[in-house]
Amino acid sequence: MDVKKRKPKPRLRKRIVSTKTFTDIKMPEITGVKGGLGNMGGDGLGSLGFDLNFNFFGIRGGGRHVVFVIDYSASMKGEKEKIMRREAARVISELPKTTEFGVIFFAGPAWPATSKLERTASDWVKTGNDASSFRPKDWDDMPRVKYKRASTSVCSRMVDIIETTPLVYGTVYDCPLYMALNMDPAPDVIFFLTDGSCNPKRGIVSFRKMLDQLKAAGKKVPKINTVGFGISRNSQLQEIARLTEGESNFLTAADYIRKYGAVESKPHKLKPKFNISAIKSVDAEEYPVEFTLQ
Repeated sequence: MDVKKRKPKPRLRKRIVSTKTFTDIKMPEITGVKGGLGNMGGDGLGSLGFDLNFNFFGIRGGGRHVVFVIDYSASMKGEKEKIMRREAARVISELPKTTEFGVIFFAGPAWPATSKLERTASDWVKTGNDASSFRPKDWDDMPRVKYKRASTSVCSRMVDIIETTPLVYGTVYDCPLYMALNMDPAPDVIFFLTDGSCNPKRGIVSFRKMLDQLKAAGKKVPKINTVGFGISRNSQLQEIARLTEGESNFLTAADYIRKYGAVESKPHKLKPKFNISAIKSVDAEEYPVEFTLQ
């Protein structure tokens, strides 16, 4: 009697569905960066809303759009300058590749790190040798800062700029903050580092006006974390952080060295030093400090 062989039934693989949501997945702390996955976007990994944190001079923070505003004034010269360059280079090198970031340098004038100050010198004025008197002729014509995706090549180029840009005379807070707040889209977080103080009229007074303009227009107010480097206290920096629900930290070069070690001095091929006399000196009433955040 013939017995028909039955064909074996195809084996079905069980589909395992995790009960965890994307927001439950945690990333390990690697190179000082930690965080989790946020809401998914529509175009793959680049649209994942990463909530990533990194450490910049003792302050942790992060976001998809991050801006670093760094003091390149002449008073940074010496140990502070070496530490500033190393720490800024380190954090840029360790940014997650999903981060879009901008870097603004400032002293008396302010400029995007990716551009050359001498190209915009004719757009600035000052009054005598007042370190807090630098201002643009037209605030609407100030250089626009564009975000860069934190790819290996982009970060490497930015590190080179950080290490080779010379220091410049003066200290003014409102110009670089205006440039950062005027970016599109608005930053999630701004890190503002300085070693000096400026006239309150060009610091906290101007900044409060910027906040009022943003709020009146219904626009986002980014969190601003402030770092006072080489100083023990600065009420303006504390107030800027408080008004934006950010953090404020103060430390000296000695504090940094005790925690992280001394910075080895290595020769940098600095670009030609910018001659501040190229910026025209005018009366204080000429080109008043008037701005409107667009």
